Amino acid sequence: MPTLFVSFGDSKAKVNVTPNTSLATVLESACSQMSLSAVEHILQSNKKDLDLSLTFRLAGLQPNSTVQLVPRRKALKPVEVLLQREGRDRVSGKFLPVTSLWDVILDLDAEALNLNPVVSFSGRKVEGEEPLKQSSLLSLGLLEGQVLLRLQPGNRLDAAAVAASAPPPTATEEPEGAEATEPSPTEPEPVSHKPETVIFHPSTRPVTSPPDDDLGDDFFALGKEDYIAMQTSLKFAQRFGDGGMARGAFDMKAQFQ
Repeated sequence: MPTLFVSFGDSKAKVNVTPNTSLATVLESACSQMSLSAVEHILQSNKKDLDLSLTFRLAGLQPNSTVQLVPRRKALKPVEVLLQREGRDRVSGKFLPVTSLWDVILDLDAEALNLNPVVSFSGRKVEGEEPLKQSSLLSLGLLEGQVLLRLQPGNRLDAAAVAASAPPPTATEEPEGAEATEPSPTEPEPVSHKPETVIFHPSTRPVTSPPDDDLGDDFFALGKEDYIAMQTSLKFAQRFGDGGMARGAFDMKAQFQ
């Protein structure tokens, strides 16, 4: 970064600059390092007063060059400021160079302070409350004569813009105060059971047979000692109208005779 040296007697201050650094800023930085008042001093190069409103690039100074800090020979006079806001008539007033830009606007157009104003002068802009309070006419190099400051509204976000920029609620979010709902229980599907045929025996507990009267081969493997019991069962079946079972029983009886 380019450097500019400022000498004052036996003291010397080193100030880092950019092409757009104003000489007024160089003056304030050098006086701060030497504990001097910037209002009571000026900058000279080759015994000529430098225009503090110029930037380092426009002043024609070379990097690492040295300028002199000398006491001001005459007292500061008020600066006449013309303030022009868009869509408004131009207003004017006189202020000392040490007056902050915030105080200038407060005195000439206090309503503009609600617009986050931007002050433009000679290609430079100062925006925001703190920068406006910290910047003075002197920091812009305005020490005498008449100057025009342009005032524009800054960027502001209203409530509608903030609401529009908020992310939409996710699908899992529920409105505040809404009651939580529980999923309805799933009813089990009905299970069908095929009825089974039960053969009752007078001397024993019921015996379950395969469905559809499919008695199997074991039914015909009975011995003679079971024949009497089987006849009793057949009579029971006949009583309840099971003609098919009765017919099968008589066929089985013929096999034993």
